Amino acid sequence: MRKVGDIIKAMIGPELAETVRGYSDFFKSWEDITEKNHIAAAGFHSRIKEFERGVVLIETEHPGWIQLLQTKERKLLYDFQRRFPEKGVTGIAFFLAKERGETGITGLETPVLPGPEPSEETEEKIDGKISWDKIHDEGLKATLRRLEKAIAAQNHAAGTEDLP
Repeated sequence: MRKVGDIIKAMIGPELAETVRGYSDFFKSWEDITEKNHIAAAGFHSRIKEFERGVVLIETEHPGWIQLLQTKERKLLYDFQRRFPEKGVTGIAFFLAKERGETGITGLETPVLPGPEPSEETEEKIDGKISWDKIHDEGLKATLRRLEKAIAAQNHAAGTEDLP
């Protein structure tokens, strides 16, 4: 069995995979950042939901967690800016999850997908581009499309080459 990261790298190529890894590191940093600011419990009951136009959107399970996080907002913002200067973080916004219990997901390991290893023929056909017909999970497909758009927008804003 292969890890999700290995499959994504085979589908999109090594350069884009490195960009994806950067976003993954960004989203995984929440637990560490909240722990550093002595609000680890709030980190367990919240998560980075989106990163859009320089603003980190934090989803929480209860309004009380929002209040606690707001007391440390300036320090949290500083930590994001210091750790990820290339992301251009300009602000943090907090909002309540639609259903309680939705966000306590920190500490999960990268899932391993069941099934056979992709053949060399499959990897050659992918050739560094996303092969949407190879992805059968609609949720994963939607997430990857949003990520592709976000990366393309960031590359466009930075004046770098767009996705293939």
